[in-house]
Amino acid sequence: MGTRIKDFIEKYYWIFFSVTLVFLAFLLFFKIGIYDVNDWDEARHGVNAYEMLKNNNYIANYYAGHLDYWNLKPPISYYTIILGYKIFGYNPLGLRFFSALSYIILAILVALFIKKKSNKMASLISLLIFCGSFDFFKTHFVRAGDADAVFILFIGIAILSLGLSSDNSNWYNLSFFMFALAFLTKSWHAVAVLLIIFFYWLFTKGYKKLKWWQYFTCFLSAFIPLGLWAGLRYNFDGLKFFSEMINYDLLNRSSNPIEGHLGYPFFYTIQLIKNPTQIVSLIIFVGVLIVKLRKKEKFSDLDKLCLISFLSIFIIFAIAKTKLSWYIFPTCVPLTIVGSIYACEVYSSLANKKKIQNVFKYLAMGFIIICIMASTVIVSIKKEDELQVFINTLNVNEGVIYYEVDNSTKVPQSILLCAEWKFDTIIKGQEGYSAFENNVGSYIIMSKKDYNSKTISNSIEIIASSENYVFCYNKG
Repeated sequence: MGTRIKDFIEKYYWIFFSVTLVFLAFLLFFKIGIYDVNDWDEARHGVNAYEMLKNNNYIANYYAGHLDYWNLKPPISYYTIILGYKIFGYNPLGLRFFSALSYIILAILVALFIKKKSNKMASLISLLIFCGSFDFFKTHFVRAGDADAVFILFIGIAILSLGLSSDNSNWYNLSFFMFALAFLTKSWHAVAVLLIIFFYWLFTKGYKKLKWWQYFTCFLSAFIPLGLWAGLRYNFDGLKFFSEMINYDLLNRSSNPIEGHLGYPFFYTIQLIKNPTQIVSLIIFVGVLIVKLRKKEKFSDLDKLCLISFLSIFIIFAIAKTKLSWYIFPTCVPLTIVGSIYACEVYSSLANKKKIQNVFKYLAMGFIIICIMASTVIVSIKKEDELQVFINTLNVNEGVIYYEVDNSTKVPQSILLCAEWKFDTIIKGQEGYSAFENNVGSYIIMSKKDYNSKTISNSIEIIASSENYVFCYNKG
């Protein structure tokens, strides 16, 4: 790195650091509170957290008034949503706030870790990579009220703790504690953390550094939170939840493409390519490792950590039959670390080739700018869902609420959640207009085309409408 650039960064590092964090916060929170709640993971977690809070039961999750044995996750992600509800109310901001905050915390921790292990320029580049990883700003992960952002924060802290363990072996305790929190957030996905810890311990000869009592404290760091939760859950409904966790969420998900989530060969390779900041970081890392191999240089402990972390996460989910793009999002931690550090080292290595160095510099700057612009576009085009917004405008007294939209009486998870937020009641599923018509004092949400296809009696009154939906009352 040129002396002038280095001095400039040294002098104004914290200003650049703060400005970049403010911009990252903008990318995370701009339009985050609008009503376009996604079905499946986000809505499901939102309902689980809402009903936990309403039932005053913080051990077992419910859905539509019944114990939920489909979403088989331990409770930490629900707790973060509950806290969001308590701070911001029952709305999309409360649902998503702690996902966005988790990403900011992760970015800060990674940047400070890189500053300690490498230099300030690399630290700032890592923040730019977080800003430019536009695939993360879509329907899953950092702007969604599901488990992934909190889960990846815990994985990230576990990896960073291992990186610090070369100076002090007690950092292993934090890695094991983060494994426990990751498991309590997203269940068996946390096995990747154990693999990372084990292989790092093996290939950096951690067994020569750790004392016998440190193994015991590591065990306690993981066992105490896991054992406490397991005991409380067992006391609530015995082995049923654990049995479903093992049979469906572990064995079935890993051996079968459940719910239609079948990935083609090289599925996750394609997912990496869709996120240019991550694939470029991987290319830089692989290139540096090849050069080191040719020069017969030893891999540093940080090289080993990032390589082990990437491969452990990538391979374990590539082997599993059920594939979803966000399963390998945790690779962003090791890839961001090596991408930012080695980008600086490659730049510095070209000091005697000024023309090539300048080309590299301008290409890198252009690449980051384009990726950040893509992130900005993605967050700016977020649009509200008409039906969800419509529900938020409604007011009802006491009465049952029915649903019939597009010839379907099955209530989407997002609509169930929005109705619970607004009415503190559960929409009647599988019961449409005919049930509503026979229940005086009840309400129904309908699409206009369904309403227009019915023979409407005089007892039915439209009390609110939008462009495509009506809200009716049966006055009897």
